Amino acid sequence: MKRTDILDAARQAVTVDRAATHGQLEDSFGLVAAYWSAHLGTPVSRSDVAVMMIQLKLARIKTSPEHADHWIDVAGYAACGGEVVLTQPSINGNSNAKEFDRCQDE
Repeated sequence: MKRTDILDAARQAVTVDRAATHGQLEDSFGLVAAYWSAHLGTPVSRSDVAVMMIQLKLARIKTSPEHADHWIDVAGYAACGGEVVLTQPSINGNSNAKEFDRCQDE
């Protein structure tokens, strides 16, 4: 698989309308951030979610570097994280305090 194939596969994975099954990207990352924040007892941002999902894939690459899906997912999470951070300035950084507080109250 060539780099263009990996990028094309990642593009297909993140640009098809997945909102019907996965929800809106920023909402999904925000919800994951809220859950992780509650579990860890410290705020986790949407950008942290993207970075940590990439780290998960990097750990899987260490075990099975020949599995193309891991490489595709790294590119996809990087694209999604970049979009959330670069196009949604009001939800960047550690601005999940409201969601964190909500999870703490539940």
